[in-house]
Formats: sequence, C-alpha cells, structure tokens
Amino acid sequence: LGMENGMYVSFDDGANWQTLRLNLPVTPVHGIASQERDLVIGTHGRAFYVLDDINVLRQATPQLTTNALHIFEPTDPLRGFDDGVAVDYYLGQEASEVKIETLDSGGTVLRTFTGTPKDKEPEPGEGGGFFGFRPPRVGVKKGMNRFTWDLRQEGAVVFPGMIMWAAQPQRGPASPPGQYAVRITANGQTATQDFSIGLDPRLRQAGITEADLQEQYKLSIQVRDRVSEANNAVIQIRSIRNQVEDRIAKVPERRRAEIKALADQMMKPLTIVEQEVYQTQLKSNQDALNFPIKLNNKIAALSGVASGEYRPTKQTYAVFDSLTKSLNVRLRSVKTTTDTLLPRINTLLRAAGLPEIVPGTAELKKDQRPIVSS
Repeated sequence: LGMENGMYVSFDDGANWQTLRLNLPVTPVHGIASQERDLVIGTHGRAFYVLDDINVLRQATPQLTTNALHIFEPTDPLRGFDDGVAVDYYLGQEASEVKIETLDSGGTVLRTFTGTPKDKEPEPGEGGGFFGFRPPRVGVKKGMNRFTWDLRQEGAVVFPGMIMWAAQPQRGPASPPGQYAVRITANGQTATQDFSIGLDPRLRQAGITEADLQEQYKLSIQVRDRVSEANNAVIQIRSIRNQVEDRIAKVPERRRAEIKALADQMMKPLTIVEQEVYQTQLKSNQDALNFPIKLNNKIAALSGVASGEYRPTKQTYAVFDSLTKSLNVRLRSVKTTTDTLLPRINTLLRAAGLPEIVPGTAELKKDQRPIVSS
C-alpha cells in the first residue's frame, strides 16, 4: 500500500499494516508494480525505487519469529542473468558463530563461509586488490540476515604478496546449471534449503546450452588446479629457501662451507624455476606493465573463459595444454633437484645437530595478503 508518507505492507489480508519504508525517504508513493522477484515503486518528486528479491515478504509468517533459525527458500538464480543467489535467514538471537555451506546435488560441500560478532568489514584490497573482490560477510545478528553466494566454487591456492595481471585466482569456477543446496548452522541448529541454478532463456535462444556451461566448468576446474600447482611450487621453493637460510646461520663454522656449497647447488635451479613460474620482480600491482607475466599468471588468465556464458574455444584448450606442458617441466625440475640434493644436505644437518629441511607449502607470512590486479 502506497501512502503519502511511504510504503506499507500487510501479512494478514489487510487487517493490520506495518511500514515497509526501510531506507526509503519520507515521500508519497503513487505507483506500485510487482515485477517478478522485485517490487518497484514510483514516488512524487523523488523518482523511483526498487526493492529487490521480495521472496522474503512472500514467505514471511508470524510463526517464523519463534524459531531459533529459519532459512527462506531462495529464488533460483539464472546463469547469464544473476550474479549470485541471495540466502535470507532469520536468527532468534545473535549467534556466536554462523556457518554457511553450499552443496551440490550429491551433498558435497562446495564452499564454507563463517561469521562471528567480532568480524569486521574487509579492509580495502583484502581478497582482491585493485580490481578484485571482497569476501562476503556472514551476518550473526538477531533477526533478518542476508548472505549472497556468488555461485563461485573454491579458488586456487595463493601466496602472500602475490600480484597478478588480468587474473583473479582466488575466485573459483562458476557453478554450472544444476541442483544445489545451502546449509546454515547457528545457535545449535542446522537448516537446509534446496535451490537450482538455471539458464537464462535468452541464452538458450542464442544457442547456449547447459552442456556448454558444463564444458566451461570442467576447463575452469583444470585451470584452477594447475594454478594451485604452480603457486604451491613457488611456496615450496620459498619455504626451502627460508629453512636453508635458517640452518646456514646456525651451523658450526667448521661445517658451514660444505653445507652452504650443497645448498647453493640446490637453490640455484630452484630459484630459476621460481622466476619462470612467477614474476618475482612484481612489487606493486602496476609492475606487471614493466615486467612480463610468467606461467602461473598466464594459466590463471585462462579463467576468463568463465567470465561469459559460452563453451570454451579450441584455441583456449590449445593454450591451456601448451602452458600445462611448460609447467610440468618446471615441476619435474623441482622434484628432481630436491630428490637429488636435499637428502645429502639433511645428512650433514643431522650430523651438525640441526633440524632437517622439510619441503612444504605452509603459509610463509600471515601478515601479508594476496594482491590481484586486473
């Protein structure tokens, strides 16, 4: 109901009314239109406003406020039309933690998001950098909360201080059309709602099919996994370097020369691989204009095949295969070098009473965040 001072809604066939003003200015509402999932109003002197996804209003009942947790049935998103699926949920009281999981039709968890009362808004640059994205925030307050899943699955492994050009490896593959579910756990309660990802009819009219987007998804998964392999190689090399520097500083003087000579023999080819996989001269997100991008960035840039709604081209597969072969050569080099020289170094370290060097992919510095440029 539009009135001279705003918008009102009734949930009992007009017996009682309450304001639906939200952030609408005090203004007359002279026109109302329900356009599928949205509510559009025309005002007198302040143009028009859209309340998007009024699915919650259509499902609201007085009884739901007695529940500790209630998930509203989501509006099914369409590939080619929607950027995500809005998940609205009601909490009977503030939660110490809310966990939101998205699942495929087989019950496999695709993404997990958590929120607590202590969570703050993401800092500028967090999760995406200059042209990147910010991680969604999970609401924990009493009453209504909305979470939007961008339909993306887990992204690639990244490392501290990483800079990329025309690629966002943290942003995972877009989920193809199919059946999905959202599961929320809060205040000792768990609830689940099913939904489906469909295909915009306009895409179908243009000749795009679900099979096309399945092919896109398969390639996007492969691209993500290859980027993770490349980045893990960089992380492993840097971890080995840090351990080598630590052991050399602690080794007794009489043994230092021998161990250092072997360590240098190992680190030289590893450093070459690191520089071939990642452009180590990148210090700011504009440096990629001056220094050529390397393998991990080239592979990650192929994730652009999921930026539209179409089947990957033959050229995309050809480039991916070529880059994968180049990456495999570097990965084999890392394995051969460490398998050959690391046991000899560790033998000397044990004799000197020092810990062995253990290759790993643990995070190196927790106070740095990845940076992604585009």
